Amino acid sequence: MKTNIFTLIVLTVMLMPAGQAFADTRQSATKLTADAALYTITYEFQTGAEPYYLPILAENGLPYDADSNKVGYTAVQNGKMSPTGYKSTGMVLSSYDIEDGYYVLPPMTKGSFTLVTALELLSLSSVRTVGLQITNLPYFRSEDKDRLVVAENNLRLFNTASVVLGTVKLTAPTTPSVMK
Repeated sequence: MKTNIFTLIVLTVMLMPAGQAFADTRQSATKLTADAALYTITYEFQTGAEPYYLPILAENGLPYDADSNKVGYTAVQNGKMSPTGYKSTGMVLSSYDIEDGYYVLPPMTKGSFTLVTALELLSLSSVRTVGLQITNLPYFRSEDKDRLVVAENNLRLFNTASVVLGTVKLTAPTTPSVMK
């Protein structure tokens, strides 16, 4: 009888769902001024039998393979990733408890997290269509904080629409002077 109970407990733990991350449909891109925008990307995690620890800090230009404890992001200009030509500040917001710089998502819980990024162009000399893309999304499983990361091919879902930033300098047409 004890063997059957032990086997049942082991099978239950083994069959508990593994955690996962997935994009949500709540992304936004808001033009604030001619040269600045605010972007949000909301994503969710579902834990399995162990808690997850999710980064609060975010950093521009982190590539997928960066060994970092931060969420990475970059601007997307005209369909291409472009980590330069602007300054930005990003941070992840959530309602979960914070421990050692991470949000703690308890076992068997689905939680929502939002990367909020303010971006400002360094030059207004041209018009650019600018969106935001998450490039590195690490999370840590269990109290030992085993590092995992959302698969690179899934990150294409973690992006925003684009907004038009910059200015076009229009010059008034000149009219030829009429000679008398």
